Amino acid sequence: METNEDPRPLWSDAFEVEFHECDARGQFDLAALANRMQVTAWRHFWHIDERRGPLLGPGQAWIMIRMELRIQRPLHCRDQVLLETWPRGIEGITALREFRLLGPDGEAAMLATTSWVVLDIETARVQRLRDQTAKWPTLPERSFLGKTAEKLPPPADPVFDAPFPVRYRDLDANRHVNHVRYIEWTLDRLPAQLLRERAIRSFEINFFEEARCDEAVEAGLSAPSDSEYLLSLRRCDDKKEVCRSRIAFGER
Repeated sequence: METNEDPRPLWSDAFEVEFHECDARGQFDLAALANRMQVTAWRHFWHIDERRGPLLGPGQAWIMIRMELRIQRPLHCRDQVLLETWPRGIEGITALREFRLLGPDGEAAMLATTSWVVLDIETARVQRLRDQTAKWPTLPERSFLGKTAEKLPPPADPVFDAPFPVRYRDLDANRHVNHVRYIEWTLDRLPAQLLRERAIRSFEINFFEEARCDEAVEAGLSAPSDSEYLLSLRRCDDKKEVCRSRIAFGER
């Protein structure tokens, strides 16, 4: 529905970090944070739709293709936080969206930049951004990382673990594996001792192909240094890479 009111370019959601969103150390889990980020982005999409009309056509969906996230400091269960998001602009067929998470003291706890495309769900083809460009309220100068998420290098000589199946419950309402599920799979492949003793300082992920229901996926891990890990997920049948991640660790 069209209105005369301009949509807000900056959207924010206030919430409390829930118990089920925390890891074994009681800190806000990275995958739970990624889920909060997509929910906040969706709410902003819907807000823009209400003000300027639908951004997507029938059978189209927003798909994240890249993310770079930096954690400034940990957050904990019951912390009251504010998650901000805003579009930074359009680069070709890619829409850029930024995020900032503020802790209880109002200081930044997380900064992120993400890249999205519009996908035709039936054909799996990326669509050109036409009407979206005119309707999109942007804040091109507001970028706390000052960059766009980059293409990551492949892991060198990765060690692959045992394959695991893609289940029906891994699919979202678009009938695709949601990007948060890939993040969960990636974190599950890291050594438990590493996650217990170190803190994730940055997380980057690129998406290339999709994992398909009832098929198997395997993960290949390499460690260029004791503080950096590269991980690749690929389909077992055709060996096509579905996503690639780089995780940097620091002291707790």
